[in-house]
Amino acid sequence: MYSGKRTAAVILASGSGSRMKSSINKQYIPLEGIPVLARTLKIFDDNPYIDYIVLVVNEKDIDFCKKDIIEKYTIQKVGRIVGGGGERQESCKNGIENVPLDIELVLMHDGARPLAGSDIIERVLSGLKEYESVCACVPVKDTIKMADENMNVAYTPERRTLYLSQTPQGFRAESLRNVHKMAALDSVSSTDDCGLMEYYGYTTHITQGSYENIKITTSEDIFTAENIIRLRG
Repeated sequence: MYSGKRTAAVILASGSGSRMKSSINKQYIPLEGIPVLARTLKIFDDNPYIDYIVLVVNEKDIDFCKKDIIEKYTIQKVGRIVGGGGERQESCKNGIENVPLDIELVLMHDGARPLAGSDIIERVLSGLKEYESVCACVPVKDTIKMADENMNVAYTPERRTLYLSQTPQGFRAESLRNVHKMAALDSVSSTDDCGLMEYYGYTTHITQGSYENIKITTSEDIFTAENIIRLRG
């Protein structure tokens, strides 16, 4: 519970992880002996502000996650495990639709981001006191080039205005639920939930993320994540 409001986390872990080029889903690759997804779930399970967790995975992985992730690593707050969709947006919709109606605040988080800190969670939740949509972000370090169809530079945006979006992203649950319903009716799609909120007129507030809050996407990310874990002790 945060500021008197019941709070849930929806963990999105139904991606195939094709860029990892691994024989197993990236969510289950071990980091220092503990699967990525188990580490991610523990972040929210141990956080005092989180009351409830919805886990979204591939349908075929539901039984595996119950036994080999949730039970094995004693994850206590997972109330529902639901199947994901073919696209991230469908998985997000399945997740928010399975959040209990008494939940007022919801965090959407990538299952492949096992290094988010409690400080990021608190900053996102704090932003929800004023805004309906909050995104953890970090400033872009490199200069970005926008290309045209011929792979020539069309223009160079001002770097100080550019941020890399991370998760968790936070929302007032009722607003996010309504936005997903409207998007399904209107055939509107976005790469993240904040994008949908923005499409329907909500302002997304940026709050500080962390450069350590990486998403496990390629084999190089495993090496980086394990080094961060070792340095954290």
